[in-house]
Amino acid sequence: MNMKTWLPLCLALVLGLVAAKFAHDMMAKNHGPQVTNGKFVQVVVAKQPIGAGEALTSENCKLGNVDSDDVPQGSFRSLPDLETNKRVAQVQLGSGQPVTENLLAPIGTGVGLQAFIPQGMRAISIEVNEFSGVGGMLVPGCHVDVLATVPGENGGEMIARTIVQDIQVSAIGQRMVNQPNDKNTDQPQAFRSVTLLASPVEAEAIELAAASGRPRLVLRSGADKAIARTSGVTAANLRGSSAPKAAIPPIAQAATKAEPVYTTVRTIRGTRETDVRFDAGWNEAKITSLDQGETNKGAVSDTASQAAPATGH
Repeated sequence: MNMKTWLPLCLALVLGLVAAKFAHDMMAKNHGPQVTNGKFVQVVVAKQPIGAGEALTSENCKLGNVDSDDVPQGSFRSLPDLETNKRVAQVQLGSGQPVTENLLAPIGTGVGLQAFIPQGMRAISIEVNEFSGVGGMLVPGCHVDVLATVPGENGGEMIARTIVQDIQVSAIGQRMVNQPNDKNTDQPQAFRSVTLLASPVEAEAIELAAASGRPRLVLRSGADKAIARTSGVTAANLRGSSAPKAAIPPIAQAATKAEPVYTTVRTIRGTRETDVRFDAGWNEAKITSLDQGETNKGAVSDTASQAAPATGH
């Protein structure tokens, strides 16, 4: 081949390489991360999904690049800081998610459920079944009341009472976070125990109720924080022999007030008769206050003095 043959071939090859490089750069720009200034900072990210209550180590964490303008607040720059202080995840972390301070339990908390227990609170577990556990519909984080049936005073009838209210469910069985059901079934996951987050006094009440029987959990609305005042229900209340004790609302209290007592006096003027009502005790108060002229007005005063007091309408 002469030069005239090689020159167009080489020129076409060079132009093809330039076009390929240009296309590659455009695709990388469209599908790759948007870089503002081309500078990156390494922070600790989750290498794999990390469950709540799990310790952070070099096995489940790694260093990842983030743009210097988008560094998360409270992030960590090295793995030894986490491993030395034995930091624990307080929420579930996804793969590649940056690890920040607000996602971790306080230093020294420890792994497992203890990482979720606030200062001054206690975690207590009770045995439940499908019926006492709200049909298996409970999830970690929901709030419940604890209902128990206990013996009455002095050997009286059994009484059902709400012993503690607005208690948070910390764990269902050994699950501390809500997990989706198995893909092969839509049925709720079965469990035999529930761990509740309670104060020391509430924990004692729950233990006493569990010792005398099987307490029943009552699910609350997530937005309902009100504490209801109840006195319990006995078998006598169910039979209707006595009503359950409850606070009477102001409207009902007003309706139970006795009607005023009055005295009816019939006056006769010729052939016309008229009934006049007076408050109780009117005769003693008014007769002493009448002057001599008013006591001599004729038939009205004479008839009133002879009328017998009466109560009612």
